[in-house]
Amino acid sequence: MPATSSAAATVVTSPELMRCIFAHQCGVYEDILPLTKLLPLHLSNRSLYFLMIGNYPVFRHHLDHFAQGFTPWLKVNGASSLPRLFTCVDSMPFTVELFAACVGHLDIVDFMIDHDYVDPSIPLMDLAAWAGQLTVMTHLLTRKPRDKTSKHHTLTPTTLDWAACNGQLNVVQYFTKTMWARCTTDAMDGAARCGHLDVVQYLHANRHEGCTTDAMDRAACYGFLDVVQFLHVHRQEGCTHRAMDAAATGGHLEIVQFLNERRDEGASSDAMDGAILNGHLNVVKYLVDHSSVSTSSVDVLHAALALGDQPMTAFLMNRFCLEGDFWSDEDNHHNDVVDYGIITGF
Repeated sequence: MPATSSAAATVVTSPELMRCIFAHQCGVYEDILPLTKLLPLHLSNRSLYFLMIGNYPVFRHHLDHFAQGFTPWLKVNGASSLPRLFTCVDSMPFTVELFAACVGHLDIVDFMIDHDYVDPSIPLMDLAAWAGQLTVMTHLLTRKPRDKTSKHHTLTPTTLDWAACNGQLNVVQYFTKTMWARCTTDAMDGAARCGHLDVVQYLHANRHEGCTTDAMDRAACYGFLDVVQFLHVHRQEGCTHRAMDAAATGGHLEIVQFLNERRDEGASSDAMDGAILNGHLNVVKYLVDHSSVSTSSVDVLHAALALGDQPMTAFLMNRFCLEGDFWSDEDNHHNDVVDYGIITGF
């Protein structure tokens, strides 16, 4: 009897047997359940990808947290258990693909490709380029691709564009010096937009694709004065009025000053409107004193009142009162503005 009981216990406690029994039942395995809680619910599947290209530092924070739970699980269960994981959690294949590409886990990269788990719409090569994983990229180039996975082993202009945009200078250098790869103007445009001056300088010195006016426009928008200055001195593409418009809206006074004093594109009323609505009083004062830019609509001035920005309101009231009867124009219905000034003591 004891022998029989022992044999029965061995059978019913066999993990392999239990997995076979539970394979066709709904639910999540006990060892997999903790993995489902490693990422916030709103970051499942595609949203994690968009976070990667939209805010890479935050993406890496979440990916590192995922790795803390996933790596020990993988060490215990091995890559052969990935299909079980993917069956339980629909969003997990793409999450694991991102993990493998971004941390350089070549075994998982190979497993995902060999078992057709890679996302067909997003090349692994581009993901690795974005993350600066040169080891993964060269590994993919040495693999013999099958027809279904050929795009994951191919360098396209988008590949280098992605690397440049995310500041991966090592990738840009390698595929310029060691193995030439194409890129487009999106490379320098993207690097400038994200403030990667070293990449912008390298592309300027070592490649011929150049950039567009988007480079300086976007660098100004996001406050990268050093990039704006470099492009102004070394490139001929220039910018548009959107550069100063966006810089003013973002409160980047030094860039507004630089563009106003060094370039001729000027700005539109969007510059003043954006600075007012976002409370950048120092920028508004500069534009009033050093440019011909003005606001486009009385609605913008009313909005400053509605936002409760008292310093901005005081400046605008004093300025416009000095320059005309704007605030008391009955046709424009500014009595509420005058009343506000009386009530607040402006």
